[in-house]
Amino acid sequence: MNLKAVILAGGKGERIGGNKPLVSLNGKPLIYLTLQNISSLFPEVFISVKTAEQKEKIQQALVNYNLRIKDEFFILDKDPRLMGPVSGIFSAMDFFSRSF
Repeated sequence: MNLKAVILAGGKGERIGGNKPLVSLNGKPLIYLTLQNISSLFPEVFISVKTAEQKEKIQQALVNYNLRIKDEFFILDKDPRLMGPVSGIFSAMDFFSRSF
């Protein structure tokens, strides 16, 4: 069985001051720390985001840590009108049902 992980990174992060994946903890963005921890557990890790702009910001931030995530490992929300983590989960399920 080929397991895959999806990091839900499309939230607004209003409770922590905005753009949660890029919020710094111990000098590093949360998305970087999450990828570090989860990549040893899963052979493939995908990142779910609400918009292409979020994807680009995450990609730019990760380059600073010599980590380049290809476009095909990002999942854009299928229906941006859906709110919360359900949107990312729905989009990931749709992505995997069509891609694999």
